[in-house]
Amino acid sequence: MAGRAAGTTFFRGGRDDGLSEDKQKGLIGELAILEWLSILIGPRAAITAWTGPMGSPKDFELHGHCIEVKARRAVAQPYVRISNEFQLADVDDHQLWLGVMAADKVTEPFGHTLDHFVAHAAAHFRDGDADIALLWEAAISATGYRIEDDYSGIRWVDSSPSWHEVRDGFPPVDLPLRDGVGGLKYAIALAACAPFEVDETVVKEALSEGSGIG
Repeated sequence: MAGRAAGTTFFRGGRDDGLSEDKQKGLIGELAILEWLSILIGPRAAITAWTGPMGSPKDFELHGHCIEVKARRAVAQPYVRISNEFQLADVDDHQLWLGVMAADKVTEPFGHTLDHFVAHAAAHFRDGDADIALLWEAAISATGYRIEDDYSGIRWVDSSPSWHEVRDGFPPVDLPLRDGVGGLKYAIALAACAPFEVDETVVKEALSEGSGIG
């Protein structure tokens, strides 16, 4: 497939299945924001900021800013699922932004496979600086995506994200948790996030200022 040829070139043996539907959905959301950042602050800064695949609790970490991305079904219950207590935790001297977008399964000929989304993102990082290409390969490999896995049976459509500023008053989980408590998973009602929603231009201006561009 053309999408596979344009994706990653790293191969890792010992597994005969691909990413679950939930993980595909989450990766599609992160790739959308990665491409958006690449256009906004440049490919090197964007791929360096993509820290989630490397084990960071935040999906993206930039100078003075963090971004957490949540992809959900458009018709799902009106909540966003938070995977651990650190995803929306404060980081000293950083503003945290929450991007919420829809990613839904559709039937052929509509939508695209995960391979297409990976290939589309790869084009931002593979056609130029070799160091940037290596950073891309390492990050996409760390997500668990492999070129040899078959994703042809599921097609997706995604939406533009809605942006939220995580600040005082945002539905919190108080940290630190009590001794012995960890691995917390919880949900936040979208209605409770609504007062913190901001226009995309607000996020663009903040990130551009923090990166020293514009």
